[in-house]
Amino acid sequence: MTRFPLDPTTAQVAGRTIPWRTTVRLTAPVLLFAALVSLGGMIRLYVPGNPIPFTLQVVFVLMAGGFLRPASAMASMSLFLAAGFSGLPVFAGGGGGPAYLIGPSGGYLLGFMVAAPLVSLLIASRRDTFTRVVLAMAAGVLAIHVVGGLHLALYMGGAFALALSTTAHFLPIDVVKVAAAAAVVSGGSSWMRRGSDRG
Repeated sequence: MTRFPLDPTTAQVAGRTIPWRTTVRLTAPVLLFAALVSLGGMIRLYVPGNPIPFTLQVVFVLMAGGFLRPASAMASMSLFLAAGFSGLPVFAGGGGGPAYLIGPSGGYLLGFMVAAPLVSLLIASRRDTFTRVVLAMAAGVLAIHVVGGLHLALYMGGAFALALSTTAHFLPIDVVKVAAAAAVVSGGSSWMRRGSDRG
């Protein structure tokens, strides 16, 4: 059984004593980006004939990969999916529950768990290189489309051509999402680096 230390500024995790400040510093970004992805789904737009809505979730998935390390990015997206699977209203439009993950957009949600750590791995702490960040995020978007498109094709009974056409509708707006997320990550990293240099 885990014993809590007498020192209130530390915590016992896996037999190791970790300062509470370190625990908060590690977990807060994971919680933050899980919450932001959820908030990004509160605004959704449907195109006639397309069962997958446009949301801002992908922007925050890419930002999670840009700012977090791979394990933390994976943990953040896993937390988001676990919350939705358990029934909490965190999916697009306030949806939740296991049925949502096997529906037409379920594969795109699962793709978040691939995209965020992939972006983090490809950037490899070089966030101030805008071109590198853009290419990494483009790969992340591609991963979301591959996982989401395959799931959608299976959901449609093997209609791969129709699923490809459906997911292709997102590509123009995804270019904008990648540019926006990359600008925030690169700009934020440059700002933080200048602040540390002044400190």
